[in-house]
Amino acid sequence: MKAENREQFISVYNEEIGHVAMLWNSLPDEHNQELNDCIKRLKALVIIAADQAFPEKSG
Repeated sequence: MKAENREQFISVYNEEIGHVAMLWNSLPDEHNQELNDCIKRLKALVIIAADQAFPEKSG
């Protein structure tokens, strides 16, 4: 899907990250912190990518 703006870009990718998190929840509990850390990094990367894709609205 092609995003029309920064907010849509972030929303689309955060929704996909949420799907990955739901799948990961089937793993044993000892992986929960690893998942949380990974999700934080992925969401930060989504914001960086959105800022690069839509520089007029970054910041």
